[in-house]
Amino acid sequence: GSFSESIPPAAPIAAFSTLRPNDDKSSLNIYILFQDSSATVQVVWQDDDSGWKGPSTFSAFNGADNGTSIACLTASSWFNVPLQANSDMSRCYFQAGGALREVQNNGTGWEVVGYVSVA
Repeated sequence: GSFSESIPPAAPIAAFSTLRPNDDKSSLNIYILFQDSSATVQVVWQDDDSGWKGPSTFSAFNGADNGTSIACLTASSWFNVPLQANSDMSRCYFQAGGALREVQNNGTGWEVVGYVSVA
């Protein structure tokens, strides 16, 4: 399915995935983050068979610097270690107020983990 709105051209964008809990281990939750034209970080996701949800924003993304890069982690799934559901590695990074903010998807929303030291 398609998103309910378009992602702006040249928008910062990142994505990650986790396994769906209580699934047959073949379906993924997919999260896509992008910054819209008003500098708000938006999230669209698919966590069931009903299609894409969002875009929505969460307070963990408040104050993102305009034009920031966004990077997200997907937990490792190699060497016979399967991708996990709601992994604590479901984290994203972006600049806010000139500092590198780390946020985590906790399975029901987003929370600020803190700021990464770049010194």
